[in-house]
Amino acid sequence: MFFQKKRFIQPDGTFDSTLFLKLLDDARYAIKTGKKPGHFTRKETQWIIIGGIAPKEIWQFINKLSSFLASGIDLKSAFSIVQKQVKNQKLKNIVNEIRLNLDHGLSISDTLKQYKKYFDPLIIALIEIGEKTGTLPKVLSELEVSLLESIELKSKIRWAMIYPAILI
Repeated sequence: MFFQKKRFIQPDGTFDSTLFLKLLDDARYAIKTGKKPGHFTRKETQWIIIGGIAPKEIWQFINKLSSFLASGIDLKSAFSIVQKQVKNQKLKNIVNEIRLNLDHGLSISDTLKQYKKYFDPLIIALIEIGEKTGTLPKVLSELEVSLLESIELKSKIRWAMIYPAILI
């Protein structure tokens, strides 16, 4: 991607800021490390290929972000703190990208839309609504409660399905 000609204007005439920001990040990476993007070591590719983000980790991320925003910490600082606390490398990379995109004027939901594999469309839509209405801390708080209930319900269902097999 780094040394290829790219189109930043979509066929409908709109500017594709995500592609432009990705190109900027690739350039920063090349300058910082001396490597072209795409030339990863074996250790770096293990995080890309193996594993994902567990629903509990997403809940913890939203829980922490909600707590920081409710206590009055600004958005950029909250993401910086959360990034340091997240243990999952994929989620840490996503949080870092959100933080960088906030500096460039993009919204949280715009960045999360690139990660539909990990974030449910409902989560993305609720965050987008919270951003547009100015009620992001409240929306995140409600979302956090809902996600926790969902995780607990899935755990109970899983246990109910395994329990009869244990008795036999």
